[in-house]
Amino acid sequence: MNLRKFLFASVKLCRPLTVAAVFLAPVALHSATYYIAPDGKDDNAGTKDKPFATIMKAQGAASSGDTIYLRGGTYKLTNDQITQTGGGYAYVNYLTKNDLSYLSYPGENPVFDFTQVKPNNLRMCAFLVQANNLKFKGFEITGVQITIARAHTQSECIRVENGSNNTFDQLKMHDNLGIGIYIIRNSGNNLMLNCDAYHNYGLDSGSIGNSDGFGCHVSKGATGNVFRGCRSWDNSDDGYDCIHCAEPVLFDHCWSYHNGYQEGTPGGDGNGFKIGGWNNQTPPVPLPRHTVEYCLSVANKANGFYANHQPGNDAFWYDNSAYNNGNNFDLLERQANNVTDKDGTDEIMHNNLGYKARGQEVAKLNETGDMVSHNYWSLNLTAKDSDFVNLDVSQLTAQRQVDGSLPVITFMHLAKGSQFIDKGQTVDLGQNRKMTIYGDAPDLGCFEYVPVETPAYLTATSDDSKIVLKWTAPAGATQFNLLRSETSGSGYTAINSTTTTNTFTDSTVTNGKTYFYVVTATDGKYTSVNSNEASAVPAIPVASATPAGPAAATTSK
Repeated sequence: MNLRKFLFASVKLCRPLTVAAVFLAPVALHSATYYIAPDGKDDNAGTKDKPFATIMKAQGAASSGDTIYLRGGTYKLTNDQITQTGGGYAYVNYLTKNDLSYLSYPGENPVFDFTQVKPNNLRMCAFLVQANNLKFKGFEITGVQITIARAHTQSECIRVENGSNNTFDQLKMHDNLGIGIYIIRNSGNNLMLNCDAYHNYGLDSGSIGNSDGFGCHVSKGATGNVFRGCRSWDNSDDGYDCIHCAEPVLFDHCWSYHNGYQEGTPGGDGNGFKIGGWNNQTPPVPLPRHTVEYCLSVANKANGFYANHQPGNDAFWYDNSAYNNGNNFDLLERQANNVTDKDGTDEIMHNNLGYKARGQEVAKLNETGDMVSHNYWSLNLTAKDSDFVNLDVSQLTAQRQVDGSLPVITFMHLAKGSQFIDKGQTVDLGQNRKMTIYGDAPDLGCFEYVPVETPAYLTATSDDSKIVLKWTAPAGATQFNLLRSETSGSGYTAINSTTTTNTFTDSTVTNGKTYFYVVTATDGKYTSVNSNEASAVPAIPVASATPAGPAAATTSK
């Protein structure tokens, strides 16, 4: 039974309490916590000790505001877990309740394996989200199947359909026959944060060209969808695709690498970022203008950044880097009739950088002037290896930082003295987003040159009335500054007068309180940007039980 408790304020009364006063007393509704585990049972109570087995059982028990913890291990699903069919699809997890959180249990890694879910002659969707204000964090989806051979078809790991204000944080969709995250219809204000989609393929020629890493194809009115800090690599079609998307989408600090290949052989379209396009459909009025900023596109089969026949008004392209794509930038548009192709004339492009395209650096662009300026081609600058610290593409799939943010890499970072430093222009990004600028002007590309690199892999370990912090020190740094907050992501204040080592113990903390930390590095002149955030709660360690009687002898091996 799902119980809720009500708290009433305790009031000292100077006159008799009326019935009306009782019902008007303040009421607070308590949220509940449920658990599922690979070895759980759906006839359990859903507690930590007796967890449920499935997300659907947990959803059924939960109410608005509740949290569902996903314990670590592999959940092996079968056809028995299919909850709905219709419209040519089989749906496994069909999420319809609002205001719930589906979170990996701290320190554990849940993996949902759909290898054995094989509905006959139906497309498959592992998670159908038709709810609002949901939060998903920290789990993997693998093994999603396509069972329809030699036909134009697809499957999806996560489909958001008429669901809004949801957050998808630190999810991994990999080694599936299907799309990673697929957002359609009236779905707005969804945030895809620090998610990875990789090794997602088609079954054969009928589905290879449909398996993107991420896709957003929403209806008119579904505004506010954001992809931030996501990576997409080795998917058989595009990295990111927003064809048939009627409202603007923001792609911010996202990476796309080696898409358009099916296990090493040529696959579908293979664009890093496919931004726009309406095929044979009627475009909306007005057309959306998407934003692609601080993104990186590398070694994709076709284009790194692609306007995809958008009939005008395609995108804001700010501070992006492209390397070794078919074409690094391809701005092919269509005329207003959505029939006749034309070179791009409606793009807004600033501070973009590319190198070593296998075809053209910039294709199908017929635009100059204020809308397209301070890019490497408009400045007549040609890159060379010495402009960059590193060109090792293997860094792009490195492990993420502790807080889930993108890994610290040196790939395509500008080297000291690079011709692209301070060659950009300041851009108003809007929506309370600000450019990070070191020097007299923005640099070209997605990585701003910082004379001092950022410390990496900050960790925080709790102890009694103290927290021990450690990090990886970058070359050239002479001192480090520790900053602390009691709120994640903001409000940091300095807690030390600089340290010269890569460790620090904060002894000015209170047991039971959560503290959030970042660290910066300095060379005496410049200071780096903040590191990843680490957090900990100081507490008295749980002592081991002391045996009764004489002390036991200690033996060394």
